Amino acid sequence: NEALLYNAQALLVEIENAIKIIENAFSTLLGRDPQTIPRTKLSQQVFTQDLDVGIPIQLLDNRPDVLAAEYNLVNAFELTNVAHASMYPALSISASAGLNSQNFDNLFSLNSLFATVLGNLTQPIFNQRRLKTNKEVAKSKQEIAFLDYKQTILQAYSEVSNALYAYNANTKSLVIKKKENDALVKAIEYSEELQGQGLANYLEVLRAKDNALNTQLSIIDLELTKLQTITNLYQALGGGWK
Repeated sequence: NEALLYNAQALLVEIENAIKIIENAFSTLLGRDPQTIPRTKLSQQVFTQDLDVGIPIQLLDNRPDVLAAEYNLVNAFELTNVAHASMYPALSISASAGLNSQNFDNLFSLNSLFATVLGNLTQPIFNQRRLKTNKEVAKSKQEIAFLDYKQTILQAYSEVSNALYAYNANTKSLVIKKKENDALVKAIEYSEELQGQGLANYLEVLRAKDNALNTQLSIIDLELTKLQTITNLYQALGGGWK
């Protein structure tokens, strides 16, 4: 009995030390001197969002990495369109241009309007290899951007799925542990009744209380882990539910 008391006291010291470290960390983030931070009880921190219906995949757009991959993909497509368009000359024909005002012998002279047009036509042809290479490079970048976008979406989906699964698993574990605690509390009552009737010794009562205490500590750990999974889910969604 005395050993159990000392064990509980040592555990309390560790918890108080952990609380002080976290309070100092929060104070630093808030730009304040180390101080005690008011907080509610763990049982009062209730999460009201219904996660049984799932999470719309559109919420992944809140993630900075998904947005960056999406913009990179759009940019890659735009670069491909530019490279493709540069392979074809932009020509316009006006009603004032024609053969009637030009001497056929001077049709391809350097001073001729048609020579200028011909030069505009042949320049992309001479540069065809370079332009084609630019287009191929742009298409390769487009494929890379698409694969990066796909991988980013899959990674984001995996993180959200893991957080949801962990939340559901902790919820189920809490239900089971609470039933276990109820059974152990009854076991304590039965042990005390048996002790009162001389059918059990005090050691059996202590064992029952020790088992109940360990279960209650496990419940607290599960409740904390459940809140942490909610935080992980919030982070995986890019910081929100909307």
